Amino acid sequence: MGKAVLNFTDEMKNGDKILLFHSSCKVPRVVSIDRVVRESFPDHIGWDKKSKYFGLKSTKENPR
Repeated sequence: MGKAVLNFTDEMKNGDKILLFHSSCKVPRVVSIDRVVRESFPDHIGWDKKSKYFGLKSTKENPR
């Protein structure tokens, strides 16, 4: 996800409509209109030091 999107995922609520877009291509464009089916939650893999997705600055108290 783009950084701008990550700034708003916590505000998305179940049932909200969203635009899914491709931005890392020659012609950025909306590819679908979707609906949020689950509210955001912390990704526990970010706290696993053995994971390639480990986030050094992410904690359970302040997930990133």
